[in-house]
Amino acid sequence: MTLIAQDGIQRKILKAGAYIVMRLEKQTHDNPTYKNLGRFHSSIMPSFTESSLGGGKYKNDQLAINFYKQVYTDGNEPYDEESTAGIAKIYYNRREFGKAASFYNKIVEIDPSSPMGQGGLLSTYIEMWKEDGNPQFVINHHRQIKNNLEIEKNFLFTFFLNSLPFTQI
Repeated sequence: MTLIAQDGIQRKILKAGAYIVMRLEKQTHDNPTYKNLGRFHSSIMPSFTESSLGGGKYKNDQLAINFYKQVYTDGNEPYDEESTAGIAKIYYNRREFGKAASFYNKIVEIDPSSPMGQGGLLSTYIEMWKEDGNPQFVINHHRQIKNNLEIEKNFLFTFFLNSLPFTQI
């Protein structure tokens, strides 16, 4: 397995750490491990990002994206919501909102009722609105969410069920 270090140099794992060995020793391509490593390297905790706290050496967005993408390639998973959202969140944190919206849109195209996709897309559009002062994306997406998720219909159904005596359910 080839990894990209913080300094941009590709490195090959000669002797893997305990976590990688534990998860990959028996399964060459383990999707939960790829996702965990993606989350690890994209963490925005201050201890990861600020060099004064000893961080900076662990955070590596490109490496995290590579791990998330390995779920699709090496893990033979053509679509994985968690990995797609992980990549989108990296772009969101880097303030690359166009790319973030693109990945969140992939989630919504496959599952229009996905809270992860809809919430991420709405958050991204709000940040875009803050930057350019145009609320149109937020307004349009709010209408789509209302239609796609059928919030009012689900609310009324839940209200109806809650109003029934327990013996009638």
